[in-house]
Amino acid sequence: MKNVGQEMHGPGNSVLGTRYTDTACGEMDLMELKDKRVLVVGLGKSGVASALFLKAHGARVTVSDTKSGDELRNEIPALLDHGITVETRSEEHTSELQSLRH
Repeated sequence: MKNVGQEMHGPGNSVLGTRYTDTACGEMDLMELKDKRVLVVGLGKSGVASALFLKAHGARVTVSDTKSGDELRNEIPALLDHGITVETRSEEHTSELQSLRH
């Protein structure tokens, strides 16, 4: 992805309004994330960061991982606190996920 707009850095700055090009997608405006449904697959460090970024920019985010709720006990509370839907390996973990919320 190549930044073709004005790049902004530093605390409190945003990349909203910056335009990017990607050979597969063409031009994309990050403000188009508002109210878009997005699925993030995998809750490694980049998956969690991506989910939080997308949510902060207005997307309706669901994350999915093949690990159990117990294996993701460190990641799940922050995601739930931000209103992100979490799906794990099994539906039997639904009550477990809710108990992990701060």
